[in-house]
Amino acid sequence: MQLVESCPDLPDSDKQICRKTLASNSYNSHPEWILYAMCCDEYPLTRAKTILKIEFICKETPEAEEVPALEKFSLAWSADKYFDIIDWEGTKF
Repeated sequence: MQLVESCPDLPDSDKQICRKTLASNSYNSHPEWILYAMCCDEYPLTRAKTILKIEFICKETPEAEEVPALEKFSLAWSADKYFDIIDWEGTKF
């Protein structure tokens, strides 16, 4: 999250490197891993919202036995919380 927060303050050349690194990092930028982390969040409201998201995803992908890899997504560079780094509205299931 610290990298996302500092990214806008970097020079353009470094910003592109930062964004490319974040976008290709298999842990930090994949929505299914963010969802798993949200299940363990310290705040009950975050955990409750996570369950709703997972239920929605499961309805959209009934053939999946677990939270599927969400293939088409984009990062929200203005996020101030780890679970907002994923542009959930633009994520395809």
